[in-house]
Amino acid sequence: MTKKLFLFFLIILATVFILKEVRGESKSYYFGDAINYNNRLIFGTVNSGDFELFALIDKKITKTAEIKPVKNNFLGEDNFSDLQFMIRDGELYLYLTKGRFLYKYDVSNIYNPKLEKRVKNNIWDWFNGLTMEDDRIVTIGIKGLKVWNDDLQIINGYDLKNEYQYDINFSKNGRYIFNSGDNIVNVFDAYLRQIVAELPIVINKDHFRKVYNDSLNKAVYAVDDQSLKKFNFSGQAGVLKSVKEFKHISTSGYDVDGLDTGEFVYFSDGIGIVKADKINLEPIDWVYTSDLGAQGGWAQGLEVIDSLEGDKIIVFNTSCILVLDDKLDLIDYYKISEKDEEPPEDLWLSLDKNRAAAGSLISLRGGGYGLKEKIIITFAGKEYIVQADDKGRFSAMITVPSVLPVRTDIKVSGQYSGSNYSIAFSIE
Repeated sequence: MTKKLFLFFLIILATVFILKEVRGESKSYYFGDAINYNNRLIFGTVNSGDFELFALIDKKITKTAEIKPVKNNFLGEDNFSDLQFMIRDGELYLYLTKGRFLYKYDVSNIYNPKLEKRVKNNIWDWFNGLTMEDDRIVTIGIKGLKVWNDDLQIINGYDLKNEYQYDINFSKNGRYIFNSGDNIVNVFDAYLRQIVAELPIVINKDHFRKVYNDSLNKAVYAVDDQSLKKFNFSGQAGVLKSVKEFKHISTSGYDVDGLDTGEFVYFSDGIGIVKADKINLEPIDWVYTSDLGAQGGWAQGLEVIDSLEGDKIIVFNTSCILVLDDKLDLIDYYKISEKDEEPPEDLWLSLDKNRAAAGSLISLRGGGYGLKEKIIITFAGKEYIVQADDKGRFSAMITVPSVLPVRTDIKVSGQYSGSNYSIAFSIE
C-alpha cells in the first residue's frame, strides 16, 4: 500500500511538471477570455500566473484589478492556470483554476473582485483548464471534464482529456464537445456520450489550437498549420471532409473565432490576424502583428466580442494584448512591463513584538496579497480593515484586544484574493 501511495505521489509531481511545461513559464500573453458586460469590453488572462483584469474605457485599456494566488503549496499549486467569465442574473462572475482548486469571484465591480466560493477536489484531479457547457462551468483536468453548478458542486462529467486545455471546447448549446489533437478534431456527442464525427486537420507543430462552432449556420471552423478549414456539421456521423479551405502564409495555426450572427471569422497564425468571409473563406482583411503595439509579437489566442460599434477582436500577442476593431485597426494595446515580469511574492507577516499587554499598540506588516485589495485582520475576536498598496503589501498599527491572557493567532485575509496567513501572538 505504501509503495502504491508513493508511486501515485510521483505521478502527481510529474503531472505538475508537465502542466507547467505545457503552460510555459515565460511572461507572455498567449490566451485569455473576454466578454461584453454592460456595453463594456472586459477581458482577462492568467498567463503571468496571477489573474489580470482589464477593461476598454474610452478606447484605452485599463488594468482594473489583479488577483495573486496563494503560493505556499509544495505540490506546485502556485499559479492560476485558466479563467472563464460568465454573466448570471445581470452579475459578472469569474472562475479560476489552480491545481486542485476552483474559485468563483463576483467581478461585477471590475475594480473590486470578491471571492464567492473556493472548492478543493479530494480525488487528486488536477485542473489545468476551464470551458463552458451551455451555461455551466466545466473544469478540464487530468481525470477528464467535470461540469459544476452555481454552488460549485459536480453534476456531470466526461472522460475526455487533452494536455492543451484550450483544445477542448463545447458547442454553444452544450451538445457537442470538440477535442483537437493528432491531426484530428474529435466531435463528442454529450447526449450519446460517444465520438460521432472526426474532422481531419494538419498538425505539424505541438501547440494549442481552438476550433469555432457556428451553431446558427451549422459549421465548424478550424485553423491548422496549413490553412483555415470549414466543415459543414449538423450532427452527422463519420469522417467529414472540409468544404472550404484557405491556405495561410504561416506554418502555424492557433485560434479562430467569430459571432454566430456575424458574416466573418477571424483567425490567428502567429504572423498576424486574418478576417475571412464565413461562406467562402475569402480573406477580407488582414494585419501583421509582429510589431503592432509592441516589438516581437506572435498572434496566438483571440476572442471576438460584439459591441455597439461592431466586432472587437482581442489578440493575445505574446509581448502585449491588442484590441482591434472590425477593420483590424488597432484601438489600443497593453504591454507586459518589467513590473509584470517580477516574480510574485509569497505571503508573509511580521510583528514588531510577539507579546504585549491588552491595550498596547503593535505594528503588523505583511505582503503577498492582492494589489490594493482590502485586508481583514482578525485578532482575538476583534476585526481591523486596512488596504494593501500597489505591491500587495500593507502595514497597520493595531491595539491588543482587552481579553484575558492567552496565546492566540492574528489572522490576515485578503478580501478578494482569498489569501490567508496567520502569525502567533501572546496577550499578557
